[in-house]
Amino acid sequence: FTTEFKDYVGLALKYLRRELYFGEYMMDVEYYEECEDDKDGSTTYAMIYVDDSYLTIRVKVYGVMQDWYNNGKLDKVSSTLLHEMCHIFTEPLWYWARYDCSPSQEPIIRRDNERQVQRIANVIGWLLPKDWYSVDRLKEIED
Repeated sequence: FTTEFKDYVGLALKYLRRELYFGEYMMDVEYYEECEDDKDGSTTYAMIYVDDSYLTIRVKVYGVMQDWYNNGKLDKVSSTLLHEMCHIFTEPLWYWARYDCSPSQEPIIRRDNERQVQRIANVIGWLLPKDWYSVDRLKEIED
C-alpha cells in the first residue's frame, strides 16, 4: 500500500468520524492484500470492528481499494469507507440480534444489517458535500 493511499484513507476516515459525530471513538486502520474470510470468489473491500464498551473502532482496508485509488476511483474508495463507518450506528442492535439467534438465522440477519447500513450510508452520502472525498477538500480539514 502506498503512503499516498494510506494518507488518503486516514483523511477520509477522520472526516467521516467528525461528520458522523463519532469523535469519542479511538480509531486504528490496518491494511491487508486480501480478506482471509473471502469464500466462493467473493471480494471484501473493507471491514470494521466496533467495540462500544471501550469506544474503539478498527478498520481493515483490503488491496482492491488501493487499485481503485490508483485508477482515480475516489468515489468508490470513499463510499466504501462511509459504508464501514455507518456500521457504528447499527452495531449495538447487530450485536444483540446475533447473540440471540439460531445459527440458521445469522446469514439472514447479516444480510439485513448490511442492507440497513447501506441505506444509512446512502442518506448520509446524499447529505454530505458532493466533493467531500476529493483530496483537496480532505486536506482542508486537517487539524
